Amino acid sequence: MGMDGSEHPLTNWVTTLSGRLQPYQHAILYVIVLLTIVWITSTAVVLPDMFLLNPDNNDASQKSNITPRQGLSPSTSARGTAQPLFSESESFIKSTMSRLEQRIQARRTGHGLYQLRLNQTNRWEKNGGFVYLTHGISDGGLGNWMFMIASLFGIACSSDRIPSLFLSSYWAEDYFEPLTFPRINKTEFLGVSELVINATAAAQRNATVGDDGRAGKFAYWLPDINFAKGSDNVILTGYLQSWRYFAAVRSEVRSLFIFATKIFSFALSAIWSELGNFYRRGRNESWNSKISRRLVGVHVRRGDITEDGGHRKFGHEPAPTEYFVHAVKYFRAKYPGALFFVISNDEEYCKGIFQGDEFLFLEQHHEAVDMAVLSLMDDLILSVGSYGWWASYLSDATETVYYKHWPRKGSDMAKIFETSEYFLPEWIPME
Repeated sequence: MGMDGSEHPLTNWVTTLSGRLQPYQHAILYVIVLLTIVWITSTAVVLPDMFLLNPDNNDASQKSNITPRQGLSPSTSARGTAQPLFSESESFIKSTMSRLEQRIQARRTGHGLYQLRLNQTNRWEKNGGFVYLTHGISDGGLGNWMFMIASLFGIACSSDRIPSLFLSSYWAEDYFEPLTFPRINKTEFLGVSELVINATAAAQRNATVGDDGRAGKFAYWLPDINFAKGSDNVILTGYLQSWRYFAAVRSEVRSLFIFATKIFSFALSAIWSELGNFYRRGRNESWNSKISRRLVGVHVRRGDITEDGGHRKFGHEPAPTEYFVHAVKYFRAKYPGALFFVISNDEEYCKGIFQGDEFLFLEQHHEAVDMAVLSLMDDLILSVGSYGWWASYLSDATETVYYKHWPRKGSDMAKIFETSEYFLPEWIPME
């Protein structure tokens, strides 16, 4: 506004221009975003290594908390001073990341496939309402939870029931795209008043069907749950760790566990950053030409199962060094120049046995990000446990090898475990 109170000419001009451009504001914004993307892709060789899932957040309720890593420049690495990348390595990194992004996009197109299956199912009805199936959800690790959800879905499909969950959510749900299973109040599910505690407990006992404490073994009666429980709502118990519970709906089960956008983003960032670090370590064009396009994921579980405690006593045992040496030799021979991405809760051990320039160690990442990274690999070497199992099941890996002597022979766990009902038939046992 001018000194005399009149509108300034520039103000009038800006107002007029804004009014004329308003119909085109979305197109202008699109052009700005497109130009920004073009600039980034044309100038960046390596994705800035700026993100890290906070390793201090170990509490289950905080496992999805993501924080940016501070103080690490895109041009430097914790492993040493940055060196310029060669044109061939630039091409390798870009083509690899493009391939992995396409893999993620293909999985995203399948999100909701499980819901489509449920919509096409002839749902069983009783007294004007649908018959439900749920799971009590025992506390455990990420892989255990995924088995419970997948088996719940598979058994619900085979029994024409609606898979449902009780109202409270589980921490692992934050890692994936939202589950659209119905959420039901437990007392309404059981058909009793919450005020009648004894009746509720009795109703829950009557409605519960379990796997009889089996570890990796198929309970043949569970898919035919209608024969045992009729048309009543049913609560499943147990970890239900067998692929046979959901073998008929494999694509749908994979669609249950589409990692959230932030998880996939961090996984890509970790892979891209590590590839950049790898090529900065004094390579030359001749050496780079020997690297193949093959990425092999290696999962090494140790930690709690190396100690003399409940897990070890029950039958858990870490895969020995000889197994990993054998598995690596297998893929080296089949894919000369393959790169091995190693993920473990015992980095010191891994760096002691995996010695060579082709081994890349992903450090200090979150369990969901690590699983997402493994699921993007071309081939996989598993150790023991359900975590690696699910990394492979969600992947498009051509080959998966696993340690054949787990659980420990003669142990209590081995007595309730059946190898053929736990590991997929196409996976390769090694020792």
